[in-house]
Amino acid sequence: MHDKDYAGIRDFACENLTLIVAGKTLLEDTTIKLSEGRKYGLIGRNGIGKTCLLTAFARKEFENMT
Repeated sequence: MHDKDYAGIRDFACENLTLIVAGKTLLEDTTIKLSEGRKYGLIGRNGIGKTCLLTAFARKEFENMT
């Protein structure tokens, strides 16, 4: 079903996000907002932390996720 006019749209928001992996700060005091139904891409060099970020989201590791 590809109807854009449906109720219950789920969005993702995380404010004041800080992500530190192996002593390296990947994000500091960052706000991320994503809307359901939209497509997003992460672009960056290998080893920069793209997968770490997505894994942290999937595990709901951030206290202020909505």
